[in-house]
Amino acid sequence: MRTMFDHAYLVSKVFLIPLAALGVAGPFVVGRVNLSILGLYLALPMTLAVVVLWRGGKRHYREPVGWIAVDWRVFSIVFHLVVSSLVVSLAIYDVRPLAFFVGLAVLYGLIIVLIWLPSLGSGRTPICLYHMVVAFALTVFSVTLKYDFFIGNTDLIVHVSLIDSLVETGAPVSLELYEPFQLWHVYAATTHQLLGGYLTTHRTVYVLSGVLFGAGILAAYGFGRRVTLNERVALLTALFTIFHPFYTFYGMYSIPRSVTSIVFLALLVTLLGRTAPGMRLAGLVFLVAIVVYHPVSIPFVFIIMTIVYAVERIVRRSSAVGAQPPTVDSFTMVTTGVMTLTYWLYAAEPLVETIIGALTSAASGSRTEPPPQGVVASPWAEVANYVPYSFFIFFMLLGALLWLRDDTREWIAAGVIGISALLLVPLSVPGPTLLLEGLAGININRFVHYTYMFFALTGAIGAYRLFSRGGFKYFVVLVLLLSLFGFTAVSNDFVARDNPAVERPFYTYYLTEQERQSYEDIDAMYDGLIETDRPSCRYVGEMLDAECVVVDAGAEDAMFAEAESVLVRDGELERRPLQFTAYVDEEIPLENLAERNRVYDSGSVTFYR
Repeated sequence: MRTMFDHAYLVSKVFLIPLAALGVAGPFVVGRVNLSILGLYLALPMTLAVVVLWRGGKRHYREPVGWIAVDWRVFSIVFHLVVSSLVVSLAIYDVRPLAFFVGLAVLYGLIIVLIWLPSLGSGRTPICLYHMVVAFALTVFSVTLKYDFFIGNTDLIVHVSLIDSLVETGAPVSLELYEPFQLWHVYAATTHQLLGGYLTTHRTVYVLSGVLFGAGILAAYGFGRRVTLNERVALLTALFTIFHPFYTFYGMYSIPRSVTSIVFLALLVTLLGRTAPGMRLAGLVFLVAIVVYHPVSIPFVFIIMTIVYAVERIVRRSSAVGAQPPTVDSFTMVTTGVMTLTYWLYAAEPLVETIIGALTSAASGSRTEPPPQGVVASPWAEVANYVPYSFFIFFMLLGALLWLRDDTREWIAAGVIGISALLLVPLSVPGPTLLLEGLAGININRFVHYTYMFFALTGAIGAYRLFSRGGFKYFVVLVLLLSLFGFTAVSNDFVARDNPAVERPFYTYYLTEQERQSYEDIDAMYDGLIETDRPSCRYVGEMLDAECVVVDAGAEDAMFAEAESVLVRDGELERRPLQFTAYVDEEIPLENLAERNRVYDSGSVTFYR
């Protein structure tokens, strides 16, 4: 007799391809060709996953490289030789070359081999995790410690300014809305002083964030281990975690919000192990930490936990496997709600007012923003940078649907996580659904902070199922496929803005030493209002306390006409479009500046009066 799971599997296998075709054809029919192109990154993995399911045959397990007698140390030596060559390349080249990302892909391939070599035991698991941490650290620190000032989405500039103030005065700046986030500033300032000022404050936060996210790899392993009790799946979960572009970017970005994603991962680990003594208490500690440390995050966490809770109730009601405790129980849900409401009502009034204002403006439609420029101007470049998410969708579909097909349906928590992950896809990946963010004024992409571990675990299960179904040739193909996955994960424009494989029309994520020195020189010689691009404005405004406004790109030919002074990043303009109120490059009317006095020119920054 067929169960609900069997029906869900059959419906998915039949309707996924028509759904994928509709997602591409629908926008094309209504004249939105750019959205049709963008939909390809979802449609292709959906189609390929169904093809694999149709041709995959019945479940069977093989040891794909069980006959290999090569000592794991050989692969580890090769790994360290590649790491050494990549470190040397960082010293030779001013900007990371594409070959650097190829080298990282080789490292990922070697890690996969280490995971699948015969006789994986408790002794080799730490070795595999060590190699992952090294590869991740190389990816993150090759940006944050190589370039002069990594700014990411520019919020980091504000936080570094607050840390600098804390170091200089010994007291935090009074910011009502940001008061809870000062814990990160205190931590960074204290570490900076303990190191004797050896590292600048911004490099201190880079190191702290990199170390924290490196530890998150171990937590991801623990998450996979508790859900599946399978060593290889747990290691693949850790590997898929560092394949997530968000995880790598926020390992670099080093802002208070970054920390909460790791705390939530730790919370999930404790929830899965709460039968052990002390785990329930540890879970409450992590829950309180999220509510108090970063109150803005808890609504997203609560929504995700609600989805998991609902899916789990449905799955357990329809499954014969009921011995395992639920991932999210009623006690956790009630506690989360009570803690959040209590804290918000008594200690976070400004935050509540801000959230209510955002929801009100969203409901009234008073906030509208244009869709991301890359979607409109260069959809092919945009979709090329979404390829890592295509890999995730492919492996996640296999992981979730093969669980539905499995008659024994072991790892019931994995099924719950997998189904929840698929439901969270529209809120967690870039693309057409996120265009709603611009219309509603709600920061939908915050969900990705708290869903990457669901993606990683479900994708890891899908990869494990594939590895277990073939021989050596199949294994080689999968290693190459996952290495390509790793390459796209570290070379896309969201992560590798310095030299991506495919460039999007957005600003560079770092400021050079010459640019920063130019800002200081201009600040010393001029005390008036400066018009410039957005990253420069945030830097001179926050770090130098100068007056500035972002250039109005809508003025077109009249651009700069009313400005008292204008600062232009010529070096950036040669590489990327400048971000004024909109991105502009060759359309900048430089002739409007010809009549002004060029009072400063460093070669990378020009200042006009």
